[in-house]
Amino acid sequence: MGADADAIPRCRRGAEDAGDGGLGTEEAPAGLLTVSAGRPVEAGDGCATLDAAALLRANARSFALRVRGQSMVNAGICDGDVVVGEFTPEARPGAIVVALIDGESTLKRLVLHRGRPYLASENPSCPDLVPLSELVVQGTVHTLVRRLR
Repeated sequence: MGADADAIPRCRRGAEDAGDGGLGTEEAPAGLLTVSAGRPVEAGDGCATLDAAALLRANARSFALRVRGQSMVNAGICDGDVVVGEFTPEARPGAIVVALIDGESTLKRLVLHRGRPYLASENPSCPDLVPLSELVVQGTVHTLVRRLR
């Protein structure tokens, strides 16, 4: 285990990780087998065929973007990860969104405070972003892809 296990970023799990725009666990797509990450359990029979589109919840309105930066690490999103989402001009507060803020694109959590939207960082060393003039949601993120090596 040693150094390789320590190199894998830890993901925070909590109430904010469930629902639309979160990165929580959901039921596996039909036909996808499971494996225990805790105690070993009796092995199942066979293998599952991978349907990548179903696994990534991809459709004609989907996007995939590689993440650059560390502002979302406490949401379990790290530099180099790929986020998958759906183009939509609206999002619920708490959703992780790709948005234009004053003409620049970013990935953050959408927050409403006293009826005014802003984009929250998930890293205490990175600032939240309050729009000076415009905040436009481009899409919501629903899936995270991370390479282990």
